[in-house]
Amino acid sequence: MDRASDPAWSLDPSVVLSTAASAMNLASGGEAGQMIVLARLLLDTARRRWGTDPGSVWWAVGRLHRTVGLLALDEFPNGRLYEELCAGADERTELLRGLQQDVGSDDEVARQALAQTLARALLDAADARTAPYLALVDTLAHPLVGAQELRSRAAEGDYRVNRRIEFHADQTQPDAFTPMPDPLGPFKEAARLLKEAQSLATGHLRGCVLFSRARVEAVLDTSHPNGPDPRCLPWVREAYDLIKPADEPVRSIQLLHMLALFDEALVPETIEELLPVPTGSATSAEGRRRKTEMVTAALNLALATGRRNLIRQLIDALPEESAGRPDADLRRLLMTAALHALPQDRMECPAGPFDVTESYRAMTAQADEENWSDQRRSETVLHLIAHASRHSGGNRSALQALTEHANEGRRSSATRSVMAASTYLYGVLQEGAAEEYKEADDTAEYIRHITAAAGFLFMVEEKDRSLLALFKAVDVLNSTTEPQEVARHALPVIDAATDLTFSLDESFDYHVYRLHQRLGRLIHGKAWSSGPLSLRHHQVAKGAAFSDAQARSGPLRTDIVGNHMFDTMLEPLRATSHEAGSAEEPSELPNLSDLVGDERISMVVRIPAGQLAQATLQVSAIVRQRRMRLVPYRAELPKQVRQVSLR
Repeated sequence: MDRASDPAWSLDPSVVLSTAASAMNLASGGEAGQMIVLARLLLDTARRRWGTDPGSVWWAVGRLHRTVGLLALDEFPNGRLYEELCAGADERTELLRGLQQDVGSDDEVARQALAQTLARALLDAADARTAPYLALVDTLAHPLVGAQELRSRAAEGDYRVNRRIEFHADQTQPDAFTPMPDPLGPFKEAARLLKEAQSLATGHLRGCVLFSRARVEAVLDTSHPNGPDPRCLPWVREAYDLIKPADEPVRSIQLLHMLALFDEALVPETIEELLPVPTGSATSAEGRRRKTEMVTAALNLALATGRRNLIRQLIDALPEESAGRPDADLRRLLMTAALHALPQDRMECPAGPFDVTESYRAMTAQADEENWSDQRRSETVLHLIAHASRHSGGNRSALQALTEHANEGRRSSATRSVMAASTYLYGVLQEGAAEEYKEADDTAEYIRHITAAAGFLFMVEEKDRSLLALFKAVDVLNSTTEPQEVARHALPVIDAATDLTFSLDESFDYHVYRLHQRLGRLIHGKAWSSGPLSLRHHQVAKGAAFSDAQARSGPLRTDIVGNHMFDTMLEPLRATSHEAGSAEEPSELPNLSDLVGDERISMVVRIPAGQLAQATLQVSAIVRQRRMRLVPYRAELPKQVRQVSLR
């Protein structure tokens, strides 16, 4: 910073702006958590070097810093970063207010230009307060989300933070994770800022302000819990007329979605009419992120309005790289959308809630009467059940209908994407049914369904959601007072954690480790102990790691880190021996060759005949100091991973 503020150091503004653009591009590609640090550095550099006047480098970098920060909050809610972004936006707003007082009343052009700049800054400040919360809302929720849905999703986000915060232990650092504030206060402040911006903005900018105000007021409204607030309609109408679709394609589509909620707009039948810009034209990560947001908004609109042909067109029009490796939100949305665009399904999307069982019976009767093929039956059932999962209370009935259909033994085929979508649907249904049983205080059924949900969600790369389901299961068992009931229900949770226990993601592995710690405390913390249950837990928690190390059986090869580990481990043992007055204590710690021998390990693996299986091994050392006659001491060796195939 000292060098940056020295005028003698040659620093071109274009270099800072180019670096900021690169940070934005990397943040859009999934590295927002790392790029926020670079954005802070550039922001401080620009402040010291060129000041904070509007139009300066600092001003441009500040907006990039805000965007990168919001992307980071999308990945992981963080109260401290949230406050930083709000403070930065407020600083820009206050600077403009000061300039507004200095402009003469006779300079109308300057006053109008400054008013538009202030309106933009007020909009940015309002969006900084609301965007992190709105990003938590389920992608299938309509754009005018209510307070109840928002609070539910915010609570879910806080739950995720509480389960992961141990991995970021130093709370004194700028990026330490702290809870997000309650959304009511930020949304009230955003409404005040947007009201002021609305009085200043004109044209396209006014449309953006009205769009944001409609969303904020919908959250603050409590008189319409089951539908959009009619007060928002005039703002939505005007915003739709003012916004330039090519400049704001996402907002343009979402405004059309809002108008469709009020039955005031017809949804186009083709993507050429719907999408303001074509898909597949972006070349940068930032451009691809914006295209993803546009397709997501379009798919939400098509799903909400039942435009099945439009859904098919949107899926087919996705660029190959987006369809093959989409981000998590788009991947979930594509899996949901796939079940609404099956080739032989002819069922129209229901307009609202319906009775799953009655609809399934009616569909079956029609299929028998018209002699439907097995393929058409199966695809129609999947489409029907996909709608049932979006309405509360229908998850158990939907699972019963799926089970009944599966027991009929009909033959059908499916592409890989449809198989993944079906698996995801089944996981979502199990998750929803578990919550229904939880409300009914049926612990046994809750555990059965939540563990099943964890397994199915893990199969479609929903690892975080799968892990979260098991954390919820442990929380429910911790609230159970009967030890025998805990013993009966803990085993399915332990078994469900098997798939999660080994991965190549260090951060995820840490959270799985925390899950097993909580399971261990649960098993041994209810004034009872179960040997078989404890043995099973150890087998699941450590078995994969033990198998990894076995692939490299043989004498220990130590390094500086290993030597330090053994020194640290043996020091308390040596001190204990000294306090006991041992006459045989050596003057220095023994050579490691005396501690570890060339041991061989054998194991039995049971697999179906003719099938391939993968074994992963890890060992722990039993350290013995023979001359000191100390009890064996157990320590984890540095992890050595190797995969082998067994037949």
